[in-house]
Amino acid sequence: MGDLYRATEAYERALALSPDSARLHYFYGSFLFADVQDATAAHKHLAEAERLDPRHPAVTAAVAKVLKLQGHYDESAARYERVLAKPQDISRTHRVAVRDQAADCYRQWMERDSEQGNEAPFLQHFERAMQILQEAARRSDEIDIRTEIRLASVIDGAMDSAVTQFGSTSADRIAATLCGWPTDQRGAVNRWAEQSKPLPAFAEHFPAQWLNILEKFPGLHEIETPGDVEGSVYGSIRSLKPTFGFITDDQERDWFFHTDQCKPRRLFSQLASGSRVVFRIGS
Repeated sequence: MGDLYRATEAYERALALSPDSARLHYFYGSFLFADVQDATAAHKHLAEAERLDPRHPAVTAAVAKVLKLQGHYDESAARYERVLAKPQDISRTHRVAVRDQAADCYRQWMERDSEQGNEAPFLQHFERAMQILQEAARRSDEIDIRTEIRLASVIDGAMDSAVTQFGSTSADRIAATLCGWPTDQRGAVNRWAEQSKPLPAFAEHFPAQWLNILEKFPGLHEIETPGDVEGSVYGSIRSLKPTFGFITDDQERDWFFHTDQCKPRRLFSQLASGSRVVFRIGS
């Protein structure tokens, strides 16, 4: 706490000597945001830095980040868009971070739309988030674990809203967006599909749309197996026959299943040895 107090005093003394320094306001605002966790004070200094140097992308992105935290998604998104419009003006590392933050801004905006029942803007913000992440996917050296985590959160949030809030219109648009990704950019989507847990619920509500996605994205398949343990278990296909197979779960237990237990049944034809599956155990 003492170090934060001394740092704050040092910034205040420096600004008293150079009140029109955009650089000082930027660094002080960033310090207040990240270290002191005072978004209101941070916004004051970052906004002043933006007024003094409105074209600096780091300053614009910093203001956008604070506005996003405060829930001002329209103002935040507008600033992120200005930075993303000129990617050549920022370093590769900064581009990765800004794309992640911008996609998260649209994700949070999308969640608010869902809570308020606003389907049209919900879909617009989902699609813009996906466009930003797709732009990152076009450049293999500009995608990292943050990008893949953000992709998962955007898709999972969209699917959850389609299931619980909006319905088939949103499901169709989500499916079309996912299936529209070029083949050479699907690595992150495939990894999401292999790991995401909400897929069975989405398939249950919108089997036609989800089957359309599964034709292009290998993902989790849901199987119901007989047994004396209730709940959902994750595992891998150990072996397959024309009408049945065996699964080894993540606790190395083996389970038998029949073609009829695949949900939907047509998914059985897409299984192979090693496929990751989620299955429900029960009588």
